[in-house]
Amino acid sequence: MSGPVLAHIGHWWTSILYVAPVVVVVVWLALQSWRAKRRDPERR
Repeated sequence: MSGPVLAHIGHWWTSILYVAPVVVVVVWLALQSWRAKRRDPERR
């Protein structure tokens, strides 16, 4: 019986390419929201 098969980066590359822009946008929006809250304490 063989061990578990692990995928190499080629199998994940296309998924990463689709998810990366979404992650970048979500992080950017979270950062902007955090910065805005720090500048304007009444906005909380």
